[in-house]
Amino acid sequence: MENDTGFPLIPNVFSGFNSLVASAACGSLSVARVLTGQFNPANGIGLANTSLVFFGNRLFALAESDLPYAVNVTPDGDIDRLGRHDFDEKLTFSMTAHPKIDLDTVECFAFCYGPVP
Repeated sequence: MENDTGFPLIPNVFSGFNSLVASAACGSLSVARVLTGQFNPANGIGLANTSLVFFGNRLFALAESDLPYAVNVTPDGDIDRLGRHDFDEKLTFSMTAHPKIDLDTVECFAFCYGPVP
């Protein structure tokens, strides 16, 4: 979506602000973009920029503010985003972007922040 518009739609609230006024301006801009239809947070915020994990034969890009995004690395090194992944509607909240690997079983554990039915 940001590639289509040519500019960032959702400013990062965790960096780049030096005052309460700047933070309030950022929040106001985000709300305005939601109200004008430029951005629908129900579709995710798309900032899966914290880590990658290979889990269940899929590669996921993670951030703690959204669901995981399934991605694919092409033979020429480009990254294709396959979309948000909710594990067949079982994951309803974001999960940690810092999964742990059990070295004895080589299994990945990604802890969820909300209930998983």
